[in-house]
Amino acid sequence: ACVRQLWPKSKLYILWTEDLPDAKAIIQKPVKIYAQSIEPVPYYYADLGTEEAAVYTTQKAGTLTYGQTPDLTVDYHPNQLKYSFSGLDPSRTYMLKAVYYHESYDRIQQKMKIDGQQFDVANLKPEEKVEFKRWLMPKLYSDGQIDITIDKQKGEYAVCAILSIEEYEKDCDNAKDGGAQAALSETKPVPYHYELMPNSPNPARGQTTFRYQLAQSGKTTFKVYNTLGQAVKTIVDAYQQPGVYSVNWDGKDTQGKKVSNGVYFYRINSGEFDATKKMVILK
Repeated sequence: ACVRQLWPKSKLYILWTEDLPDAKAIIQKPVKIYAQSIEPVPYYYADLGTEEAAVYTTQKAGTLTYGQTPDLTVDYHPNQLKYSFSGLDPSRTYMLKAVYYHESYDRIQQKMKIDGQQFDVANLKPEEKVEFKRWLMPKLYSDGQIDITIDKQKGEYAVCAILSIEEYEKDCDNAKDGGAQAALSETKPVPYHYELMPNSPNPARGQTTFRYQLAQSGKTTFKVYNTLGQAVKTIVDAYQQPGVYSVNWDGKDTQGKKVSNGVYFYRINSGEFDATKKMVILK
């Protein structure tokens, strides 16, 4: 590799002394040095999709929450999202990562620019998380700052869930600008995992929305139960592919009657995944 992160820079030592005349500190050898590969540590990490704009955000229209994890909360704008990062060291090497997600009905095509120069074009399917990463060309941050814009090309709006920048030390002299960038640039779907998210709203009056995520394809059932353990409504009974799903319930049982006020449980089962959560229904 031609770059590496500056971590760790320190070791753990023991410093021992006694409360005696002429006592001196005795420095022991390092207790243990860990040499193992670790995930890169972001120099900047912007968890977007929060009600209060991140310090790096200069323009957004609002936020969309599809789940509880950072990759499911997004900033959006009907035309253009804007972000700014400063304090970059021109002598270092940086990688930019972005995570995109949306649940609109149509595909979204959006273009990322850095300081006005095209950097990436992404085509986003509904309910598919996409991670994009690419090395930054040194000329982009020669002044220690980059301005990022994400322009909507097609679809409802421009979206972004996460922006992060990793800092690396140059570790060889034969790498030319663009070599590492071309080798390591990629845009790929992010692997899904199993998760049952809290319904919203809860307590619910009328309709409520359930969201869940499947890591593998399989027969999936999603049912609502009363406190006696009786199934009052089957929401999903189908074979489903990996992905993020959102389903609604109107508060009616199998016969189409409104259920009574009280506590209910919703349960999902898909392959080895089985999870249950509680909710409250009010009229």
